[in-house]
Amino acid sequence: MLNIIINGINGKTGKAVYAAARREGINVVCGVDVNTMGGEFDCPVYKSTDEIKELADVIIDFSVPSCVGNLAKYAAETGVKLVICTTGLDGKTEKTLKDAAEKTAVFYTSNTSLGIFYMRKVCMLSEKYLKDFDAFITEIHHKDKKDAPSGTAKTIAADLGIPESGILSVRGGSVFGEHTVLFLGKNEKITITHEALSRDIFADGAIRCARFIKEKTRGLYGMQDLSE
Repeated sequence: MLNIIINGINGKTGKAVYAAARREGINVVCGVDVNTMGGEFDCPVYKSTDEIKELADVIIDFSVPSCVGNLAKYAAETGVKLVICTTGLDGKTEKTLKDAAEKTAVFYTSNTSLGIFYMRKVCMLSEKYLKDFDAFITEIHHKDKKDAPSGTAKTIAADLGIPESGILSVRGGSVFGEHTVLFLGKNEKITITHEALSRDIFADGAIRCARFIKEKTRGLYGMQDLSE
């Protein structure tokens, strides 16, 4: 039995992770959220990790960047494994994850969708043969998404050597997430697009990551490890 804690359980994706866990027969021992009201859960919800009494194998995090540093320290102290899906982390916070990975297992990704991971592979292969093409990225997300460009767009840009100025971000409506890489050549254009049709792909992906990281002792892992 996999026992998990959901950090950010009252957020839209946190609730989707809770629903996915219930479908998969995974035990959610508790949730953590600054907003402890508003969700119908059969587990306690705490305002901070300081209040946690339950034992868990893995914490799945869909929260905000300001929460991740303390979460990493909590994991390093307790040995609980981490799946960090929050985007927009700065260098200092990423270092706390690397430090925590010396004491426990940490899975860090900007997107838990396998489709996005394979899209990245296709784009990197395409870029290898399209040296005379100019590459750009467009990304569209719902109006409530706080970071722009998205963490996924930044990851793809890093894969392809595209500067942040080559990313166009759009925020509006209720779009779960759409990422397009454009290769622009003379009199021709190639586009590669991934569109998320439901938050379930991120929730199901996070559960997949949690199952993977449970079996690890320590170290920093990402989607490339999961797909091997």
